[in-house]
Amino acid sequence: MKSVWLGAVVSVSVFWLASHSTTLNASENESATVKDVCEIAGEKVGLESAGLATMTAQCTKALAGKFFETDNVLSDEDAEGIESRCVDEAQEAGEDDFDKAYESCATREVIAALKAVAQ
Repeated sequence: MKSVWLGAVVSVSVFWLASHSTTLNASENESATVKDVCEIAGEKVGLESAGLATMTAQCTKALAGKFFETDNVLSDEDAEGIESRCVDEAQEAGEDDFDKAYESCATREVIAALKAVAQ
């Protein structure tokens, strides 16, 4: 009888700990999801390495607390539109500033597009 009671107490305790640790980690999981959404969107518009890292950090901060149904939010068509607009804008900046201008434009456009579909 004591072993059954002890087993029940251990089971309830483990369940309680697991449910509370999940609650405590919810904000970490949420941030990871937003970060993933931002990173995937940045990759879709052609950002790489330092430009991608910078955009992901800015995007994650701008969208903190938002929710997405999937991590692949930005459609291919939307990504192509952003790329096209940002290439045009970057070309106006000149050859020397093209990369910086493109990254700035892509960051701004991706964040705006993701904010429009965030919950």
